[in-house]
Amino acid sequence: MDDIEMKKRFAENLKNLLYTHDMTQKQAADAVGVSPQTFNTWTQGKAIPRMGKIQKLADMFRVPKSELIDFGRDTEKSYYLDPDVAAAAQRAYDDPDTRMLLDAKRDLSKDDFDYVVGLVKRLRNGGQDE
Repeated sequence: MDDIEMKKRFAENLKNLLYTHDMTQKQAADAVGVSPQTFNTWTQGKAIPRMGKIQKLADMFRVPKSELIDFGRDTEKSYYLDPDVAAAAQRAYDDPDTRMLLDAKRDLSKDDFDYVVGLVKRLRNGGQDE
């Protein structure tokens, strides 16, 4: 894998973690002690931080460093542990009325996830089923 691809994959991993943790680039930059401009170069795939900053990022997100720098794995891996829930989460993401459910716990069962999606849809429809 060339340098450009490594930077791109790091940026994807970093943006996914920002999204998952509902954190802005500015908040993350402040937490790891870099300027927002420097952090932005990481999210744009223009640069990769040194290992010390990668460790700070990993600590901040409470993930192993591999969540940021494991460039060999499939970057499309799901946040959700159950593949059926991952598919349901994709459908929820695609539906603007249920997108916020992606902040749900990642260890939900498929039945629980579907129940919450249905509940949100009923609430959005004034208590009526679709």
